[in-house]
Amino acid sequence: MARQPRTIRVPLHACSIAALTAAAAVVGTAAPALADTGYSVATETSGGNGFTGVSVTRGELAPTHQNCDGAHPLYQSEWVADPASEFSGPFVELGTARFCGGSTNPSQSHWYWGHGFSGTGVFTYLGTEAIGSGSHTFLMDRDTSGNYYYKIAGSVVAEYHWNLSFDYVQAGLESHDFYASDGFTPTVEQSLFYAGLQDERNASGTFVDWSGRDANTVAPNIGGTGPMEGGWWSDTAWLPCENVTC
Repeated sequence: MARQPRTIRVPLHACSIAALTAAAAVVGTAAPALADTGYSVATETSGGNGFTGVSVTRGELAPTHQNCDGAHPLYQSEWVADPASEFSGPFVELGTARFCGGSTNPSQSHWYWGHGFSGTGVFTYLGTEAIGSGSHTFLMDRDTSGNYYYKIAGSVVAEYHWNLSFDYVQAGLESHDFYASDGFTPTVEQSLFYAGLQDERNASGTFVDWSGRDANTVAPNIGGTGPMEGGWWSDTAWLPCENVTC
């Protein structure tokens, strides 16, 4: 289930207050969509729709050979989403943005959270934070009043009222730099890749494990015409890679 290419999520600090006000804080419109867009993403659809949350435990990539023009980020992301054909594809998103410099350049790389419409390319930042070290659980869930909560390591970083449930949940790597090298070595770095994949339905407050390895998007891939690679490690763990075999 391929995602629709979107505009780059521009860090809040990269935009002026005037520009943010003029654009109603829809800072995702500040940069054009790029031709270089690749995905290594796992998808859960089992049991129909009604998704209101997703949870992933993962570490942070340290990409090399990354383009340093500031316009080719990598996103370690998770989504609760609908197809672009359905109301232009609304989604909520939580993850890590990696710009050139990786963990040595925290002024550009950051954790982020927000919402958008994949059919239009619009993404609205709700906030950013400096990337922490080690592995963390990234979780989004909705309460019965229609409030989505964005959580990192158990702490709520944002709340947004959007009384929607969605058709599927996803987690993985979105790349806008086909020269970057990043990924995980399964036998050495199991604490880094996407593990503990769980979802919530119907604002129940209960998370359950993914099951069935329902779908994935790895494109363009190493064996075909591009750099993306990835695979299931288990029903609840996904390994995303780029320009390395994982």
